[in-house]
Amino acid sequence: MTAYDPEIWLESTVRCLKDYLEYKFHVSVSDGTNYVGENAYEVVPEFPGADLDLRKMPMQRTVIHFEIDEIVSQVVGLGDNIMEWTEDPANPGSIAPRYAQEHRLNLDVGIWASDASGGLTARLRAKQILQYALGGAEGITGLRDFTDGGDGMLEILEFSGGRFMLDKINDMQVFRMVECTLRLRVFSRTPLVDAQYGTAIEEIFIDPDVQIEDQGSLVEIE
Repeated sequence: MTAYDPEIWLESTVRCLKDYLEYKFHVSVSDGTNYVGENAYEVVPEFPGADLDLRKMPMQRTVIHFEIDEIVSQVVGLGDNIMEWTEDPANPGSIAPRYAQEHRLNLDVGIWASDASGGLTARLRAKQILQYALGGAEGITGLRDFTDGGDGMLEILEFSGGRFMLDKINDMQVFRMVECTLRLRVFSRTPLVDAQYGTAIEEIFIDPDVQIEDQGSLVEIE
């Protein structure tokens, strides 16, 4: 399990999604005693076209790729956007502001299967596994629970699409899935830097005899 880290949000998102999909594909194949999905599937966090061109064909494993197409970010809250004040554990009374952003990521998800890795059947099975892993309530809850370490998580907003096509790499047939989109939402938090810490206001003193005038009458502040 890889827990999401909001202070390295983009790197953490990619790592968490890769680990989650590798786990789902790993447990999708069994030899009767152990799970052996890593022998049938490979998860790649980038578009693998150029990499596959350099590989020895045919592919022995079906490749599942995901690649970030777009990131839309916005601040969270109003005003100065300070979401939390964190105290320096080595210097009590010294605090630092923490800022947050919301990020929505659109990812392209694809499948690459060869005759050696199972061809048409391998592509169909890979799409089914992806649907269980990322689609519907099971997928939304599964990814959230897998990545939630108590400090943020990956949230699925949408998983849709998927068109099958036949391609060729080094004159070998490749059964692909294209035009499949995964939309995620994550929240980031600015990392702490020593220079950010400042003295906290621990107490506000009020003169017990201070009075303010309210519509002609005096009101004591207690």
